[in-house]
Amino acid sequence: MDRWRHGFDCNDKAKLPREDWLKVFATGGLSNRLGCTYVYKECPDSKVAAAFEASGNPEDQWTEMPEERSVRMSMPVRQYGVTD
Repeated sequence: MDRWRHGFDCNDKAKLPREDWLKVFATGGLSNRLGCTYVYKECPDSKVAAAFEASGNPEDQWTEMPEERSVRMSMPVRQYGVTD
């Protein structure tokens, strides 16, 4: 449980570049340059949404840049996969 809490510690994730987010999380949902849903790599049922500030060309809404920094993060949610 401590590792799960560490992965979602909002203070640790504030203002982190996108490339550092991808060390702990994997993309797991809708995504664009300004926001993305991430899945915690150590617990795939846990998801969080993050917002980023654009760097470089702010008109381009789709090209994610590794140096873009997070501005906020949602509370983590458990979302179990659906299989048929």
